[in-house]
Formats: sequence, structure tokens, C-alpha cells
Amino acid sequence: MIIFAFKHNNQLLVALTIYLLEGIMENFAMNLWLEYFLGKPEKDDIGEMYAQLARELPKVMSVVATRHCNLQCKHCIFQKERQYFSNGVALEIAAKTIVSQMLPNPIVVHEGRIFELKHLSWLQEIRQIRPDSKIGMIDNGSYSEHISKIKSAGFKFDWLDISVDGPERIHNFQRDSKNSFATAIEGIRNAQEILTTGGEVNSLMTLTKINYASVLETCKTLPEQVSQWHITTVTPTRSELKKLTLSGNEFKISWNQIKLVNVLRVVVLKIYEVSDMLKLVNAVGGVKFFEAFEKAQIGFSSVSFVLDGVLVRYFPKSMAPKETFMLDADAVYRVPYVISHTLAELNREALGKYTIGKVTAESNFRLLYKKCVIGWRENFSREAFKEEAFIFQQIKNLQ
Repeated sequence: MIIFAFKHNNQLLVALTIYLLEGIMENFAMNLWLEYFLGKPEKDDIGEMYAQLARELPKVMSVVATRHCNLQCKHCIFQKERQYFSNGVALEIAAKTIVSQMLPNPIVVHEGRIFELKHLSWLQEIRQIRPDSKIGMIDNGSYSEHISKIKSAGFKFDWLDISVDGPERIHNFQRDSKNSFATAIEGIRNAQEILTTGGEVNSLMTLTKINYASVLETCKTLPEQVSQWHITTVTPTRSELKKLTLSGNEFKISWNQIKLVNVLRVVVLKIYEVSDMLKLVNAVGGVKFFEAFEKAQIGFSSVSFVLDGVLVRYFPKSMAPKETFMLDADAVYRVPYVISHTLAELNREALGKYTIGKVTAESNFRLLYKKCVIGWRENFSREAFKEEAFIFQQIKNLQ
């Protein structure tokens, strides 16, 4: 890796050298977070937590390749765009600039809402610039219409995540389409054609008031090609999404079915909304939850623990900048959860706090990320941290 950096990427070498000299513990910030909420902090210093967070560079770059979509899913955290927007050349330059400065073995995620053939150019460039990278895509299955051209280009993904949000009738209703279920299943079955050797296809399911009682039925519809099944709850980034979030009783119904399907296939429950942690506690009991939570393993941007045999991963919103470097469709680096606003809204001065900066060929990955952490703490994390503290105090009271 160091030889590669010398020959091809001086910026990477500088970043790697700084990283080694600083002796950073890459998960130290999350460890401080966990100690705080377990009530075992060596010192009650939130400032040190965020200072450390600013030193621990993201391992993931998420590229929102386009905000345009062929679907208008009811649970989608993206704000619906009124106009098509994608700055291909600027986005390619920005993506290559950031990935060239990331530390060894970076993860690149093609996000946005759909895959378009013009995205292949920067995906191929990244593969060439960083042969140590892992490149994956989150998709609704519609990439299949381009599969022959992806194969002709010789590009392969390291993994694909294809969403299935219920059995056919429910999936199609939640995704406001008559054909989206068939498209998703086709996408899963075709995945191996454009995956690297050992590459995996996973499936995603977002729990809503529409599908919460269909977890077991959904499991039975998933093709055998699915390696892991990731289930998550709605992240209510906009007020209209709150009506889809589960009540405590609805969550309990989902949880009981998740325990059953965990015997049939690998399931990971991902939680981004802290109020859903309280619903989980109410489903399993305070004592059982804390016994598991006290044994939690620290991840780069999450804590993981096992309840009733099910792996649960919680991503604290207060620490959100660390999860990924989010490069938007207009080649601008913005704070987490910003996709709940349209690009037109984000370009207004009133929403300036959401924007970190335009990414160009001269941009510095480390400095941009540090600026993001500072901006996140000043404008967003206090409220998130306050909510987490409030919820975890309630959880402790349930022991």
C-alpha cells in the first residue's frame, strides 16, 4: 500500500503518514460515546469526544450520483426533487479527489437513487486509482436494464444492496409501483453477473406501518442469492415520514418476527433513530437489554450487540459525520441527513449550515472532514446528544 502511495498518490502517503504518527485509535471516539451512555466515563468531557471524532477520518465515501429516481417510495429519506440534477464532470473530479486521499482499503458506495450508465466512468476511475478499495451500490434493482453494458465495460462491484420492503403486494404499495417488486427480485438474481469473486448481494428492508407485520413473509420471498438481510426502521428526516414510524406495539410485532427469521438467514437490525432503541428495550425488557448493551462492541460509527441471537447495530446521530463522507450530486460535501432537502433548498443562504464546501481537484479530505465535525457539533449534535441522553436515561430507569 505504501509503495502504491509513493508511485501513484502523494496525498495518500501524506494522509497515511500523519495517521501513523498520530497513533490514532480509530474507534476511540465511539468508545468515549459508549462509556458516557453506560455511565462509566473516565471524565465527563464531551469536548474530547468531538476532538477525537475530528481526528478519525471516515473509511466510507458515499456518492449521491443522482437525486433523480424512477420511484417515489413512501419511506424514502430523500426529498422529492422537482427537477433532474446531476453534475457528472464535477462529481467525477470530486469523487476521485477524495478517494485518492482516503486511508488504506476505502469503501465507496454508489448511493443516490438510481444507477445510470454515465456513472461507470468515475466508478472505473476509482477502481484504477485505488485498487485497494471496495465499491458497492445501493439500488432498487433497476440497474438490471443496464447489466449488459456494465458487463461489456468490464466493471464489477464488490457488493450490491437491493431493497425488498415486503411481499409483492406490500412492496409495490410502499414503493408506489406495480413492477418494483419484480425489478428488485430480478436485480438480486442477476447480481452475480456484475460482482467480483466472493462479492455479495444483500437485501434491505425498511420497517414501516405498512409492512411491520410482514417480516416473516418477506423472508420467504427473498431469493437464495441474498447473503445478509439488513432491516432498519424509518429515519423521520421530514415530518411526513413520522406517520410511517412504528409504535411500540408495532415494533414488538416486527421484533418477534425478526427473531424467527434469524434462524432461517443472517439478519442485522440497524437503528439510526434513538427513540427506536427505547422501543427495542420495551420489546425485550430493560434488564436483558442492558446485559447485552454492556457487552457492546465498538464499530467505526456504531455500537453492536446481540439480543435474542439477533445482531443489532445502533448508529448515534450525535456521531453521524464519522459514518461516511457524503458527496452530493452537485459535487458538494454536506452534513449527514441533508438529503431530506432538495438541492434548490440547499443552495439558499438560509440553509448554509448544511454545506461544508464544494469539492474540487484541490480539496483536502482531512480539512473538509474536520470542518464537517465542527459544523455538526455547532449546529446539530447538541440537539441529537440531548435526545440520546434523554432516551438512555429512560432506558436506565427500566432496568
